[in-house]
Amino acid sequence: METAKQLFEELWEDYEKTDTLISLLNSRKSKNEKSIIELQEQLDSLKSKRPMMLADEIDVTKLNKQINQLDEKIMLKKEENSGLDVKLPPIRSKRRELQKKLNTAYEEYIGTYLDSLKTEYNIIAEKFAETIKEFITFQKLRYSPYGYNSCELISQKIKMIPNADNGNESFFDSNHCWNIIDDYIPKIMEKYNLIDFKYFGSYTDPM
Repeated sequence: METAKQLFEELWEDYEKTDTLISLLNSRKSKNEKSIIELQEQLDSLKSKRPMMLADEIDVTKLNKQINQLDEKIMLKKEENSGLDVKLPPIRSKRRELQKKLNTAYEEYIGTYLDSLKTEYNIIAEKFAETIKEFITFQKLRYSPYGYNSCELISQKIKMIPNADNGNESFFDSNHCWNIIDDYIPKIMEKYNLIDFKYFGSYTDPM
């Protein structure tokens, strides 16, 4: 079975050949057009000499031969360009089709790398999000009596950790920071076997 990479490379090779061929044909056509102008100028110059040569009874056999040769060259180049005008359109059409196919093939080709990275990304992102959730919860537990806003600090740096498989969900969203902390306090207490301690509001001797 042909892989996305193989398909893209084959299409790209075909496209480069087609594009090169179009450039060569266009170049031939442009050179012919330039030559036609130059040959026409030469032809006009020779034809302008013929009336006076005839008036002076000078033999114009050689001149006529030169004129005929130039006429023939001009005609051949014009016919060649007419042939190129017929030859180029289907090749240009093929190039356009290849461009469309290449766009799709490239998307699929790059997609194969993206798909493999999605899994790796989600594993790392979910672990990172879990670490952040624990981190801000520990910050809350440690600094809560001092009015420390762990949510504000983290939201300035990390707004969201998206889920690559689901655009409607995220592994972490700073907008839900306080809800996350409320959910994670019991999880943290259990996971790390913490004592359910509350800071003393004032330091007093026991009665």
